[in-house]
Amino acid sequence: MPSLNLGVAIWVLPLIGLVFVAIVIWQVRTTNKATQDSKDSPLVPKTEPTIVALPPHQYISDSYIKGRLIYLMDLIAPGAKPIISNRTLEDCEIRGPVMIALLGGVTIGDSGFDGDINSLFVEVSENRHILGAIGLRNCVFRRCRFTQIGIIGTQEQIKQAKQGFTSSTSHKEDSQK
Repeated sequence: MPSLNLGVAIWVLPLIGLVFVAIVIWQVRTTNKATQDSKDSPLVPKTEPTIVALPPHQYISDSYIKGRLIYLMDLIAPGAKPIISNRTLEDCEIRGPVMIALLGGVTIGDSGFDGDINSLFVEVSENRHILGAIGLRNCVFRRCRFTQIGIIGTQEQIKQAKQGFTSSTSHKEDSQK
């Protein structure tokens, strides 16, 4: 049986150790890459929610609007406070869903609305700060149809607003006929 040369053994053993360490490092890197790839996979759920940008609304800047279908939000400039000022709308269908606050100088004449007149109005005390409503200031509505719109105002504002509305049936009642 041939004998091992001690000089060769001292040289070969560290080389085998280096090869072993290189294989371990390669395995760790391969495992980490596979884990990272699975995080990007559509099959693995992501923990962070996906944010989807809504399309911008169609801003209408005209001060006089006649004979159009209008979503009330479209009368507010992007990024502006939710107040519509100095507008006149005639023969329009105005859609919500939204609650409006009467801020002064608002005239609603010969206009119809959905639902019972008493369910459309929400009374608030004077000088109360209201969140989540669209304010109207110095606006005129003539012969308009309001759909899914309620009104927030003081007792006096509501009394004045009710005078300009004409009674009509709601969509629910129309569908039963």
